[in-house]
Amino acid sequence: MRRLLGAELELAETVLRPSGAVDEVATVLLKAPGASGTIHLSWRAGERSNAAFVAGERGTAELRDDRLIVKADGAEETVVFPEKLSAGSAHPEWLAAMWPAFEAELAGRGRGQNLAEAAFCLETIRRAYGAAEASRA
Repeated sequence: MRRLLGAELELAETVLRPSGAVDEVATVLLKAPGASGTIHLSWRAGERSNAAFVAGERGTAELRDDRLIVKADGAEETVVFPEKLSAGSAHPEWLAAMWPAFEAELAGRGRGQNLAEAAFCLETIRRAYGAAEASRA
């Protein structure tokens, strides 16, 4: 989401359920100048799946596990991937896609971008738990 909305993305609201127990559902609202996004995670579903929806001025992009449906300017395109995102947790093809950025960092190009993204994720998780804990107090 940070890549779509920009580095000025900030945590706006967090809901964790059940309250005070092991999280089974987490919803996080993130805001950036002129845009916002929601991340919803659930471990209560009957099956494992991943989905995403992005809406912009000219169209939408919807990810349904192994399908990407892009609608823009009156046209629609569907791309089917060979494997579902929910197929496992290792995702070696993701690592292969990220490898060039890692190599660039080692070579001194784009230095700190991967670390900045990881730090943002960690800080957002920390703030989400802090916000949820403060709302229980």
